[in-house]
Amino acid sequence: MDAIILAAGYAVRLHPLTEDTPKPLLEVAGKPIIEHIIDKIACLKSDRIYIVTNGKFHRDFLDWLHNFDAKIPIEAINDGTKSNEDRLGAMGDINFLIKNRNLEDDIVVIAGDNLFEASLTDIANAFNRRKNNV
Repeated sequence: MDAIILAAGYAVRLHPLTEDTPKPLLEVAGKPIIEHIIDKIACLKSDRIYIVTNGKFHRDFLDWLHNFDAKIPIEAINDGTKSNEDRLGAMGDINFLIKNRNLEDDIVVIAGDNLFEASLTDIANAFNRRKNNV
């Protein structure tokens, strides 16, 4: 299973807080939001995590990745957009990544600005039970 973290938004409603920092890299409880998400993904034993970002914030994610001790391979992908007006949207970014990386395995998709308590293991187990019954 691969994981996609959607992080290509421009968070214009949170300006000036997000003018120079992507929302998933804002700190909550001592670490960036995206690290809380990655901690949840780690229990799934994903093969790889793809972070879809944009031209404006791609370098920020690369810099963060350079200093992050990842237990799972993580790749930050630039969707090529440069502003809120030309963004691809969630479905567009998922489609972009699936085609760009030829993804064919099961995929879990998580918004890069969401903090949640739910266990992804329970969700994955329910998915696998349904998948095996089809």
